[in-house]
Amino acid sequence: MAKFKRKIVINNRKFQFKYSLYFASVAISVSLLILSGVFYLLFDVYVEIMNYLSNANVNLAQLLNDRVIHAFYTLLGMIILFTLILFLTGLLLTHRIVGPIHKLKLMLQESSPEDFDRLANLKFRKGDEFQELAQVISDFFKKYKK
Repeated sequence: MAKFKRKIVINNRKFQFKYSLYFASVAISVSLLILSGVFYLLFDVYVEIMNYLSNANVNLAQLLNDRVIHAFYTLLGMIILFTLILFLTGLLLTHRIVGPIHKLKLMLQESSPEDFDRLANLKFRKGDEFQELAQVISDFFKKYKK
C-alpha cells in the first residue's frame, strides 16, 4: 500500500480554482470600488487645478497631469498584485480543505480489510481542516477492527 504524502497543491482543480476566483473577484471588486471612489472625490479638484494651471503655467499643468497618470497606473498595478496574492491565498486555503478529502478518498479506494490498522490510525497533516472527521473515521475502524 502506497503512502499518501501530498505534495501537489492542486488536488481538485475545479473546486480550488472556483473558490480562488471568488477571492480574486472580491479583491478586484473592492479595489475598483475604492479606486473609483478616490477618483470620483478628487476629479473635481483635479479639473479646477488643471484649469487654473493651464492659464498660469503650462509646464506645471503637464507635470500634474503626468503625476496623476502615474498614480493611476501605480494603483492599477497594486490592484493586480493584490488580486494575485488573494488568488494564491485561495489556492492554499482550499488545499487545506481538499487535501484531507483527497487523502481519505485515495485511502478508501485502495484499502482492503487488511488495512484496518492503517485506517484505524488515520491522521491528517497538522493545520488541515476536518481533523474531527479523521478522528471519527479512525474510531469507526478501531471499533470494527476488534
